[in-house]
Amino acid sequence: MARAGDEYLVFDRLALVGSGARLLYYLTAHGVGIFAVYPDPVTEELPFTTNCDWDGGEQMLFGVFDDLAIFADEGLTVKLCELDAGRVMPVSEGDVLGGGPLSESEHTFEIGPGPFRGECEGAETGYITVAETTVLGGAAWLEPMATLWGPH
Repeated sequence: MARAGDEYLVFDRLALVGSGARLLYYLTAHGVGIFAVYPDPVTEELPFTTNCDWDGGEQMLFGVFDDLAIFADEGLTVKLCELDAGRVMPVSEGDVLGGGPLSESEHTFEIGPGPFRGECEGAETGYITVAETTVLGGAAWLEPMATLWGPH
């Protein structure tokens, strides 16, 4: 649950279609989770402040939130690279980002290393293991790499 005074990262500068909500990240020891914050139904104001310029004065970044190894194969046997938590790089046009689980029950995700591909033998895609947690009674995966928005 978001609490007054806590700090979160902005996942997406665009409002969710039709709702005006913004998506924010909460940080855990093994990656990021995402939650939506909705504006006041009367004033349409968001209940938080931000240093983001919602009108295009920011850039898309790709961050590493947990130490991870990226592999060339689904079996996680051929390591392409290792990335340390805390790394952030600007996204360039043509970068392949993010990804998703191979199946509903898998903890292995296919991902695009984005701006880190030069460190991953130039691979456009790779495979990682993702930690699972429970959110509101359901399974959720904490992604160790994700896009976010920040100042230029």
